[in-house]
Amino acid sequence: VAFWPLRQRYPRVLEEPQAWDFAFTPDGAKLLVASPERLLSRSLDPENASEPRVLLRGLASFPSIALDSIGRNVVAPARNGNIAVAATSGEPPREIGGFSQDSLATAVAISPDGRRAASASFVSPAQEKTIKVWDTESGALERELPLPRAGELEQGGIINLFFVDGDRLLASGVSGLMLFDLRDGSRKDLLESLVACFAPST
Repeated sequence: VAFWPLRQRYPRVLEEPQAWDFAFTPDGAKLLVASPERLLSRSLDPENASEPRVLLRGLASFPSIALDSIGRNVVAPARNGNIAVAATSGEPPREIGGFSQDSLATAVAISPDGRRAASASFVSPAQEKTIKVWDTESGALERELPLPRAGELEQGGIINLFFVDGDRLLASGVSGLMLFDLRDGSRKDLLESLVACFAPST
């Protein structure tokens, strides 16, 4: 894993095999690194180096992670199909709902206030091509949003999720780029062709 402090010419390199996704804490003090085996929290302070802290073990094959805007909670897909919520402070993680083990659910998102988590499957049976939204505290399923043109395997699958705010969710994937309103479950199609990734402006 290499990252570039903006005021330095050369990158810093951290040893972590099979790293798949990353997130900086809002204060820039830590880097979260996800691999299929674990989710690590690593200090970026060269003068106060410490051993990486394991926040989660046993993630999905191609895990993505999402961190709330205050850097308190991070969500990631677990290997058993559930969604795990971990505190960056190191408290024991919790698993909330998820998908069956027949699904490869890799897209996750967490609302800016950390109160909602969302996940969707990329490769799955057609009946599991939905976006699920949970309350992170209670684990209650709040919404299950159907996806257009859902089919077997990757047909209609979701690659990325992002909370615009607490009530609106962007989703991209095989069927395009969509904006969901969680207040009424409505969907607005923004693009109707494959969108592998996007970069929202905050």
